[in-house]
Amino acid sequence: MEYESSKVSVTAPGIALRKGTILAETRGCHFGYPLMSLTIENQGELPVLETVLAPLSPETLSQLRLCDMVEKLFAILAAIPLGTGMALEALLNQYNQWLNNLEWLDEHTCPVLQLAAVNGPISLRHDQGINCAQLNKTETSTSTGKGPLTLVKIPNRPAGWNYYKQTSFFVEFKNIRQLADIPWQTELYSLLDAVWWHEARDIATSLLKEFGIKTEHENTIPVFMHWSYNCLKIINYGFKTESFGGQRVVRHVPLSIRVGSFQAVLELLSDETVKELVTSINKDQDNYLYEFLLQIFVNYENRKELRSQRVAYDKLEQWLFHEVQELFKVLKIRYQHGKHHVYNPFSPTPYIVTKDNEKLILPDPGKTADFLQNFVLAQRNDNYYFLYELTAINEANYCVVEFRLHQGNNKGSSAVDLPFNNPDRPFDPTHLSENEQQMMTLLFEGRTVQTLDNNLWLQSLLSLLESFPDLDTGQTKIPV
Repeated sequence: MEYESSKVSVTAPGIALRKGTILAETRGCHFGYPLMSLTIENQGELPVLETVLAPLSPETLSQLRLCDMVEKLFAILAAIPLGTGMALEALLNQYNQWLNNLEWLDEHTCPVLQLAAVNGPISLRHDQGINCAQLNKTETSTSTGKGPLTLVKIPNRPAGWNYYKQTSFFVEFKNIRQLADIPWQTELYSLLDAVWWHEARDIATSLLKEFGIKTEHENTIPVFMHWSYNCLKIINYGFKTESFGGQRVVRHVPLSIRVGSFQAVLELLSDETVKELVTSINKDQDNYLYEFLLQIFVNYENRKELRSQRVAYDKLEQWLFHEVQELFKVLKIRYQHGKHHVYNPFSPTPYIVTKDNEKLILPDPGKTADFLQNFVLAQRNDNYYFLYELTAINEANYCVVEFRLHQGNNKGSSAVDLPFNNPDRPFDPTHLSENEQQMMTLLFEGRTVQTLDNNLWLQSLLSLLESFPDLDTGQTKIPV
């Protein structure tokens, strides 16, 4: 989970602050991530403070009450004096003192959750992210002065503490087909997303019928649903002139699958399905398959006949043709070389390593943005933003499903109970709202989310702490 304090910036004379830099962290960690860390998030020219939680199960998140702790942290940030700001040390002292006075924290648990400033330039990002060459570029500060790292209110913004939220789940890729079952009438997350996911499932089914696929695998429909959903999103925004800009199309979406369509083709489709797809493509001498896709995605409402949309139609037709050709190209690579893991999917040069130990560069996932420059996608880098590597665990393939709340789509939030990121209340895994329970059911195939009895949570936490090594090492681990 990530909480971005959009109204608090960071100044650090003589120190170059870049995205992902850790300012303070807990001693307890999990999967190599601190349980809680204060990091840098860039927002335009300003380095903004962001709080990031380690990847945890709902049960552990509940036991440690980390969501409540973030709320307290942001309450302290809301009280930062205008003009003078607050030193990082003062923030940490005030927060840790509050932590020490909590009755439910004992002498063993409290040190695990206390925040301490880091001494060196440590980053949460590791090697993952978009445009790594730029993100990891060393920047020298022009400031020669020295002073404490200070948190300051961003000028010309309200003093309140509304903030962006992001909650991510690690989900089996095949389960994304469940997203087509989001109830439209309840606006479970986004009515528009619900409609598009439902359409994407219908389109994927039609595509496979036209391609003559007879050996459907568990990932076949999800792979083409995902590809279809991405196309629907681009095209629908393209026909709405007031919605131009890659930020809205790619990043300012409430629900996203952080994996690329080409990755899914190379890693998830079965050999039998790929053989049938490529056979169908090779037999098509008249671009029939492309024309079929064009009718579904671009002309299904005869938009070309509308004078106001002819420019958009031509632009999107050009983009879709390139997108389809790239898809066909990747399918043929998959057919020739078999299943392969895609490395660096978040870069302009993703690649696979063939059985002959040769590095084969794949199509650039951001290249199609060139056809929509300054039209729908503002910049190429937006296309790489949501691409993480797929992870295979026990013969199942997992991806990151992310829910985001932006100030821009926070209007009317009181009427809609946004799951996981509601701006009016912290996320509490022990008391899921109806919408949160529904979404968890969709993501995890109807399994009920286990919650803890309030009277037993302390016993569970103490059992958890028994596996902690010596706290003085600073390498405390929380078990899975």
